[in-house]
Amino acid sequence: GLGLPSGQLERKYPMPLPNKGGGSYQNAKISNKEIRALLYNIACCHSRMGQQELALGALQQCVDAGFKDADTIQRDPDLSSLKSSPKFAQIL
Repeated sequence: GLGLPSGQLERKYPMPLPNKGGGSYQNAKISNKEIRALLYNIACCHSRMGQQELALGALQQCVDAGFKDADTIQRDPDLSSLKSSPKFAQIL
C-alpha cells in the first residue's frame, strides 16, 4: 500500500509559502477529506496507467479513510479498468 494513515499528516520537508515572507508548509496539516481526495486521484492515475494492483490498493485506502460514494467510484471512467477485478467489488 501507500502507507498513508487516516487522520492528520505532517509534511516532512519544508516548502516555502508563496508571498508569505519565508514561512513554510512544514507543519501544515492535511485533513481527512484531502487525504481521501489524494488517494482517490492516485487510484485514478494508477488505473489509467494500467497499474491495477496499485490502483486497487489506493482505492481501498481511500475507502478505508472514509470515502463512501460508491456511485462515484462505479461511474468514474478513470477507474473503468478496475471493474473486472473481484477486488473492485469487494472494495465497494
